Amino acid sequence: MKPALLIAGILYLVLFAVQGQYMVIFQGGLQDYPDGHRMLLRSAHIYAMLCAIPCILLGLYLPAKRSLRWYERGISLLFLLSPLIMFVGYFIESDQGFTLERPLIRYTLIALYFACAMLPIVHGLAQRQSQKTGSD
Repeated sequence: MKPALLIAGILYLVLFAVQGQYMVIFQGGLQDYPDGHRMLLRSAHIYAMLCAIPCILLGLYLPAKRSLRWYERGISLLFLLSPLIMFVGYFIESDQGFTLERPLIRYTLIALYFACAMLPIVHGLAQRQSQKTGSD
């Protein structure tokens, strides 16, 4: 899972740059959009980068020597898929006009928050289990 997270994170950062160029070329740098709509599109663009960064960090710092437990795989999967869903949400929900209802982006951010909040808990559980097996 570690190499997949690192490769996906780097790929997502490249897609982030491509998305920025898409905004400049095909959406005119968002200059013709009302302020609120422009803010929503730019924030969705920045959220895509926000989702890509944890993939790279986990790809660099996740221990590779031991196999991951099912809940660690689930958290890694959330990190792996959240940028993809964010990019899809940007292109699907940006065509809806100016509306604050952006369910894909909202639920992706909630899932990312959940995954980030679970990391220290999972790390603590893994340390407790390794201490128990080491002391027996």
